[in-house]
This record gives sequence, structure tokens and C-alpha cells, in this order.
Amino acid sequence: MFIGNVLLLINIPLLGLFTRILLMPNWLLVPGILAISAVGVYSVHATTFDLMLMAGLGIAGYLLRKQGIPMAPLILGFVLGDLMEQNLRRALSITNGELGILGESPISKGLWMGVVTMLLVPPLYRRCTGAGLAAPRRAEHRLACQACHPRGRQAFFCCCICALSIQGSKNLKLSQIVMSLMN
Repeated sequence: MFIGNVLLLINIPLLGLFTRILLMPNWLLVPGILAISAVGVYSVHATTFDLMLMAGLGIAGYLLRKQGIPMAPLILGFVLGDLMEQNLRRALSITNGELGILGESPISKGLWMGVVTMLLVPPLYRRCTGAGLAAPRRAEHRLACQACHPRGRQAFFCCCICALSIQGSKNLKLSQIVMSLMN
């Protein structure tokens, strides 16, 4: 702990220097970070497998980032996954493998409801707002909602029906969709 405090006292005056490192161009900064990371990975076990694993995971991370997949949940999964697995094993060993323990307490029921809500709300929201539709289909969705709600007030379930009917029936005309909604 003493060493950590001494290093903190040394680093505080150098804070301005460390922030200036971020002003360096990426073409100069990234190879330096890559070299330091490779030396650190190789120094742990001194095997080339670790270097290849680092390169493979780096390429996978780059591809995931290009696809727009957020990295924070992935990193949290890697960091907390082992801890969650150990605690699940401990809970199941205490109850002799009975899975009912995962949903008995009010706290766990609330957490399970939160998980289900987080899984169901985003797709429903995309369907109801028409965000997942292509531009022509989104225009049809807006027109159908305007015909259904002329004052601009959109009921959640009605717009869900609008989005589902537009996505599910490509051959129906807009008037048929609106008429089916009015009935």
C-alpha cells in the first residue's frame, strides 16, 4: 500500500504529460500500445500461443467494433463470468442441484422480471416505432399511424399492430392495412 501511495505522488505531477499522449496521432500511438501489450503478454508465460491468442482476440474485437457491437457488455461478461459461475455452482451445491432456488426470493423474482423486460422491450419498441423498418416501410407505418390516430396521439398497442401488419404482409396495400386496423 505504501508503494501505491508513492507511485500516486509521482504520477500526479506527470498528469499533464499523460494527457498530452492522447494528442498523438493514432498511427503513432497504436503500434506503441501493441508493442507494450505484446511484451506484457509474452512475459507472463513466455509462449507464442499467448501472442497468437492476443492477436486473434484483437482481430475479433476489431471486427465486433466494425459491426457496431458494444464492447462494454463483452468485457463485463469476461470479467464477471467466472465469478457468476462460481456463485451459481455454490448455490446449486448448497441446494443439492435444485434450480428452484434461483427464483424463490423476492429479490431474484425482481431480477428475473428485469431481465425479461430488458429482453422484450427493445424489440417491441423497434417494432412499434418502425425503427427497424426500411425507409419505404417506415413511411407506410407513419401513414397508417396517422390514419389510425389523426391527432398525432399514438396508442402503443395500435402502433404495434400497425408495425406487425406492415412487416408481415408485404403485398397488402396501405388502405387494406388501415381498414384492418379500424375494424
